[in-house]
Amino acid sequence: MSTLKPSCLFLLMIFASITSEAQTITGVWKGKINKQKVEVKIIQKGDSLTGTSYYHEANGNFRRYSIKGYFDAETNAVTWWDDHLIERKGGAKENPQLAIADFNCPGGGQMLLEGNAAAKNDPEKRKGVVDLSKTGITGFPDEWDFVIDNFTVGANHPDIIDSVQLVSRQPKMPPSAPVFTKSTPSNPQLPPAKKGMVSIPPMPSPAPPVVIAHT
Repeated sequence: MSTLKPSCLFLLMIFASITSEAQTITGVWKGKINKQKVEVKIIQKGDSLTGTSYYHEANGNFRRYSIKGYFDAETNAVTWWDDHLIERKGGAKENPQLAIADFNCPGGGQMLLEGNAAAKNDPEKRKGVVDLSKTGITGFPDEWDFVIDNFTVGANHPDIIDSVQLVSRQPKMPPSAPVFTKSTPSNPQLPPAKKGMVSIPPMPSPAPPVVIAHT
């Protein structure tokens, strides 16, 4: 029986390490959850998951949630849910989802998340479908891109993930409209004169009459 030379064994170890890193669940996933177009950025921290999800529409409207979940490395079962609404563009109503999927690597560099989805507030009715593929391109640049791009070279440290998580979960809702009151300013100013017009300053108040006493 032949044995592997040390050099061959070393190369196999490197290949196994690269393959393991390439098949990490951390990354950008695109597809559909319960018939909604979505991009999900999943970050693994131990057996827990964090990240963000973007449900987007053709007109550019979207909803962004922070996500929470967990990953079973023995069964490749993945569960996550939309935790908090962070950002919204357009009039799409809130519809947070719960996703339960299997992490599959059928070959050829392809990685899939396939399973069932349900409304977060009604998890027993899993009527939706999870159909996501891993990709290296994001349509929604955000704070998690640094972690994903550098995950295998140090950005997987829990302290880094926790720091980015704090930043990413800050609400990014559009500012409310300013409130105008009916109060009149104490020193009203005249509007600027238009071209071709002469600005006439207000007439000063007449001085009080001078009374001369006769002696």
